[in-house]
Amino acid sequence: MVKEYKVPQKNLTVLHFLLQDVQVCMDLAYLEKILPLPLLETVPACPVYFVGLMNLKNKCIPVLDLAICTGLLREEIYPLNIPILLCSNGIHQVGLIVDKVLGLNTVDEKHIEVHEEFTSSNSPFYGAVTLETGVSLLLDINWVFALNLAQPVEYSQE
Repeated sequence: MVKEYKVPQKNLTVLHFLLQDVQVCMDLAYLEKILPLPLLETVPACPVYFVGLMNLKNKCIPVLDLAICTGLLREEIYPLNIPILLCSNGIHQVGLIVDKVLGLNTVDEKHIEVHEEFTSSNSPFYGAVTLETGVSLLLDINWVFALNLAQPVEYSQE
């Protein structure tokens, strides 16, 4: 007689949010808190997605516009009520500007659809999940923490 072992299903709790009109979610394990837009210190010679540094309990934390990081354009200024997701990978912290927080969802890991487009390129997304509200792209938080926060300065030869 062969015994069947059931592998416990792993559920992932995700925070669901908007980047402009694009539905995105991320693993809640990486989220420390949601903050209002603070006063940010501008840092010269940085990529356009690097909005500035925020001072949080005497620690400077880089703040990135996640929409711009993922290739979307931002043409309007940030409203004062735009949320910042304070994220941590256990070593570093980063603030991510998103357009709107939609709420929490629980996703069965086996329902995460991983497509070749996500795995074969340097995609910011790990996969996609279908929720009641539609398809949501699952953010690869390691991609965010690997972003370059400095860009080479090009000096003109005149």
